[in-house]
Amino acid sequence: MSVYLLWGEDDFRLEKALKNLRKKIIGDETSPLNHRVLKNPDPKILLENIQTTGMMFGNLLIEIHSKKLFVRTKEKEIAKEDTDKIIDVLEALPQSVSVIFICNIDKGTGKKVDGASKIVKSLKKIGEVIEFKPFRSYDTKDVCAWIVENAKEKGIIIRPDAAMELFIGVGEDLRRLDSEIDKLELLVYPEKTITKKTVETLGLSTDNIFTFAEVLVAKNKSKSYAELGKLLEKDEPLRILAFLQSAFNKWILLKSDAKTMSYFEISKKHNMHEYRVQKELEKLASMSLDELILMQKKLTDTEFKIKSGKVPGKLAMEIMI
Repeated sequence: MSVYLLWGEDDFRLEKALKNLRKKIIGDETSPLNHRVLKNPDPKILLENIQTTGMMFGNLLIEIHSKKLFVRTKEKEIAKEDTDKIIDVLEALPQSVSVIFICNIDKGTGKKVDGASKIVKSLKKIGEVIEFKPFRSYDTKDVCAWIVENAKEKGIIIRPDAAMELFIGVGEDLRRLDSEIDKLELLVYPEKTITKKTVETLGLSTDNIFTFAEVLVAKNKSKSYAELGKLLEKDEPLRILAFLQSAFNKWILLKSDAKTMSYFEISKKHNMHEYRVQKELEKLASMSLDELILMQKKLTDTEFKIKSGKVPGKLAMEIMI
């Protein structure tokens, strides 16, 4: 039996902790038999669910997203007798049943869970109460340490000075930092190290490059021309091609592996989060493996045309589309 209360304003780290707990308790396969999610349930529904014993085989995880249980609001409070019943059931949960309470706090409100309430006191005794405080703009050391650790979890090394450069450019927004690390991982592929020079050289204006790559994959010619035009205002054709070569190399490997492997197996092979593998493959749904390989050949041919001086850069890129 495990009982948790995850709460705080840092929704990104809270969501990540929730995903890790899910995996720890019920593994990668979820179904209505081993995983239930309740959104702001009334006490009766909540009690009905946590009183249910787990299946004969395997564990049962119940996630309860609720603010009124833990934060004082203008809404009608839960009756004391209902709170007492909930606590009694939680204290007697069988080993096969785990409950995670999730209480997201709106950013900037400074609100807290009511530490003096009976249910919070009880959860501290029988389980774990974990707060996720948001980083502040002056938490330089902590944010940089988080960047390095988050990259490490993805199988990537990011140098401390590169982490600082990333922090200077993005700030303490963890969700965006996570996204930028994913982009930098793709940009340095097949290498596994992100340096300060990488961050400085590429800057944080990579969104248009990623958009261009994605509309190419989606076979949207009109948008591809539009995005290419935006890119060529700021970037050199050969630098754009270098990124595209990296991106398509990785996408070809993912698409090839998807023929015989599960998301989980691919994630282990490529040191990528399983959810990200799924999202990358969803982006590639409109393009077959053969089409990806053909596109990569076009990239190589375009690079040769530009380097040999046979075709001007801008025209060569447009022909490629």
